[in-house]
Amino acid sequence: MRKIISLLLVMSITLSSSSLSFFQPSLVSAEENTVVNTINTEKSNVIQSSTPLEEELTKEENEIQPTVLPVWAAWTLGAIAGAVISELVSDIYSEVKNYVYNSKSQQAANTNLAGSIYDINMFGDKFNATLSANHVGDGKTNNTVRVTTLQKALNARGYNTTVDGLWGANTKSSVKNFQASKGITSDGVVGKGTWYYLQNK
Repeated sequence: MRKIISLLLVMSITLSSSSLSFFQPSLVSAEENTVVNTINTEKSNVIQSSTPLEEELTKEENEIQPTVLPVWAAWTLGAIAGAVISELVSDIYSEVKNYVYNSKSQQAANTNLAGSIYDINMFGDKFNATLSANHVGDGKTNNTVRVTTLQKALNARGYNTTVDGLWGANTKSSVKNFQASKGITSDGVVGKGTWYYLQNK
């Protein structure tokens, strides 16, 4: 704004000088020289006063210039961002793939177990004989419910066995005798094969 005002002042003085020379052509003496000197002085003052303003405006313009990254820095940041995104996508894909695979595998396992010949249902006790947790014998889990079901099944087959839910020598002896009668390994361990014969044969 200061610069504009100064320029208008110069123009005004210049026009005044021209008008003065036009309307008073005979005044070419000391009076004209005085006017010209005054105009030159004003012009000099305006130019001198406008210089700091121009420098200030230039400084402000430089300060608000946007920061531009060098080409190599932009390329490096882009490469790093690309690598990070690629790694994240790869991890997410692997997680989803494993989840889907495990879900399908579990569904297939459940389907195979459903209706299996090793699904046992005796004396109100239902379980799958392929699971080791349902096996009975030395070193096995020997779940009380499973042992009780075994003892009841042996009794039903004519093998005198105490029904107490505890795995012991009496129950083991009855198991071995039963296994021998069916032509299967007589080891006293009730796995899926022995459970199958107890239920179906």
